Amino acid sequence: MGKVHYYEFRQNYSGALETINQVIVSYPSFLPALVKKMKLLLTLQDWEQTVDAAQRKTGSLFLFPCWMRASERQNEKGLLDLKGSV
Repeated sequence: MGKVHYYEFRQNYSGALETINQVIVSYPSFLPALVKKMKLLLTLQDWEQTVDAAQRKTGSLFLFPCWMRASERQNEKGLLDLKGSV
């Protein structure tokens, strides 16, 4: 995940997305990696893949609105709401 943050800091979003995909393949139940992937896809303005990622991992879109609330607030309470909804 550190490498993903580095790529994101350098604004190499495609490199970050490639790395996060490797993390997801290695650890498919690691929810923070999925959230990071959705954030990267939103940064790249790839709306369809963002929704597809949410549907693929959760079977529904229940995670997506929670994640949006958390990302809008950018605070610990929002992240706790996201964690509590899982």
